[in-house]
Amino acid sequence: MLLWALIKSLLFLLDMKMKLTKLALVVCTSALTLNFAIAEETNNNLTLKPVTVVGTVNRLGKADNSASTLNVSVNELEKQTGGTKLDETLLYYPGIYANYAPSNHYNIIRIRGFTPEFAMDGASFSYPSGLYVYNPVLFGLEKVEIVKGANSVLYGATQAGGVVNLISKRPTTTPQGLLQFRIGSHDTYAVGADYSNRINDYVRYRVVGEWQHTRGQKKYTNTNQYYFAPSFTIDFSDNTQLTVLTSFNKQKGVPSNFVVPGYGSFYTAGGSFSRSTYFGEPNFAEVNTKQYSLGWEFTHKFNDNVKYEQNYRYNFIDTDYFDVVAGMATITMTGSTTGTRSYVYNKGKYESHYFDNRLVLNGDLSPEVNAVLALGVELQRVHVSGNYASGSASSIDLFNPTYLASDSTAFSSMSPYHYIQTANQTSLYALSSFDFTKYVTFNYGLRYMSVNGKSEANGISNSYNTGHTVHSAGFTFNLPYEVTPYVNFSQAFRARAPIPTSSTDYRSFAYNKANSLQTGIKYDPELFDGNFEVSYFNIHEHNPFSRNDSTGDYQQTDLAIKTHGWEIAANLDVTDWWQTRLGYTYTSATTYRSTTTFETNGIPKHVVSLWNNFTLSPSVSFGVGARYLSSTNARSLGYLYMPNVMQRLSPYVSLSNMRTKPVWLVDAMVSWQATKDWNVTLNATNLFDKVYFTNCNSVCYFGAGRYVGVTAQYRF
Repeated sequence: MLLWALIKSLLFLLDMKMKLTKLALVVCTSALTLNFAIAEETNNNLTLKPVTVVGTVNRLGKADNSASTLNVSVNELEKQTGGTKLDETLLYYPGIYANYAPSNHYNIIRIRGFTPEFAMDGASFSYPSGLYVYNPVLFGLEKVEIVKGANSVLYGATQAGGVVNLISKRPTTTPQGLLQFRIGSHDTYAVGADYSNRINDYVRYRVVGEWQHTRGQKKYTNTNQYYFAPSFTIDFSDNTQLTVLTSFNKQKGVPSNFVVPGYGSFYTAGGSFSRSTYFGEPNFAEVNTKQYSLGWEFTHKFNDNVKYEQNYRYNFIDTDYFDVVAGMATITMTGSTTGTRSYVYNKGKYESHYFDNRLVLNGDLSPEVNAVLALGVELQRVHVSGNYASGSASSIDLFNPTYLASDSTAFSSMSPYHYIQTANQTSLYALSSFDFTKYVTFNYGLRYMSVNGKSEANGISNSYNTGHTVHSAGFTFNLPYEVTPYVNFSQAFRARAPIPTSSTDYRSFAYNKANSLQTGIKYDPELFDGNFEVSYFNIHEHNPFSRNDSTGDYQQTDLAIKTHGWEIAANLDVTDWWQTRLGYTYTSATTYRSTTTFETNGIPKHVVSLWNNFTLSPSVSFGVGARYLSSTNARSLGYLYMPNVMQRLSPYVSLSNMRTKPVWLVDAMVSWQATKDWNVTLNATNLFDKVYFTNCNSVCYFGAGRYVGVTAQYRF
């Protein structure tokens, strides 16, 4: 399959050759003109600084002093929480609401009240619809970079939540090896191997593999995962390097759908069911997904002030998905309760190409002004095709569920329709950073995106062809006493053509825009080890993707979502053996629809996290953490169940103040460095197994239950 991926990649590059050549001539001509100007000044004793950027958010090679960017190693994430998925590890970082809806198939994250996009090694994933989702493997990642808030300048078409950039493991400069064994709750078992070495002075390689089995939070659900990722690096010279990255990931099992009816979970006046109750069909539900990727990162440094970088990635996803989901409950005045259900089927393939070329230039414009400039051309192409079906399934008893036999013909009349989706994006972008003396830094970027796409199904089509320019700008002030105020502004834009299902359904293309403003201050005291940061954010998303039931349009010009709030972060080494991390996020999220304004569902106003790590000896340490999630709005659930439900529940529920309950959660960790090579870590999240809800709208979402796991690592 990787050979076929290589052939497809070459065909894509040949197909894009003429477009890339025309765009590259514009960028390269401008860049080389600036290069000659810098080279001319070099003869006049100009001092230059080298820049190194490969596949990261930091394309200019300069540190981001704002709270909008988070950079954390996966090893640190895994050690603290013991999570097996990305959203299970990002629990102690301000502005990030992770593990929002526990699932064995999806990573669900909210950043400052919005859903982010995902990127891999700097190559963004573009999904024309929500039918295909990339599932990263934690063991295959080196670190995670998170850009909070709207920012299409870095990655092109994105949403208001920002970008989660996953940096995969690649060959190291020194030989190293790792064997990892894991066992935990929910029948979790995993074995992983990671080895990197040199073939000779010029070629390095790395091989990463993992097998993992886990059961979902609900009965009958499970996942088996196989992951294999070889890579190699060729050091042609000190100035030229090529890294080739490949991966294969297979997941198979029964999906753990995270939604449940509100009655019986949030409302328990007439009875309740447990967090593990399964409302699907275990004899029919299945997820079978294969993911392939092939890409490279190439860099060549012409001299100390000019560098060329190229990043290419091909992604292929083959998915076969079927699930039955319980939604609202049918409740009569006599008390009988059944849950209505629907099924979802999707079998198809997703292919994407990402190709980015850029020149990075660095030089002193004057004795007091240093400038870094990146000029780039980026191409993206996505093609999706498959068969999709959805419809009503038989109802189910919420408090005593029974399931269909394996030979049932309940779904034999299902009639999937064939769909095809394409999405193309061509971008020109420029990123710049100017240091005025050592006290003031100004950053500015812009990107022009030409986007087009098309969706076809049932003999009808839906398309778009448009262009848009986005900007970002910010100031950072490096004041005395290690005080650093900053202010940033950025924009996001995205367009897509939903799949048409009938001649009157989903007939318009959808696009959304977002503006993001952030300001704050950092303090790094010299008197003790630690740092503090306070930041304010304000994000306004226009035309979020939402279907208008009266018109069939998948775009609403009268709809907007706004969030604003504060983030506070403090990291402090209290003593040599005691380190503490405090995080607080206040988020006010509001949805505006025509003349109606209401609090956005599922976003807690207050999130507090406190983690303490204690080193008892050179070989033993332990940590304990607490997380607080405030209540969230659930009023829309009450409106959906009116009037009969409210009549029955009126003694128990107030419609004017329907909210989920706040909750405190406790986590713990113990780490033992048994020998120089062996380390054993015990983790527990939601230690007291609190039952809580992260959100309730038309359905409810249980929060993750207790997880206890042991991870043993042998390094050589």
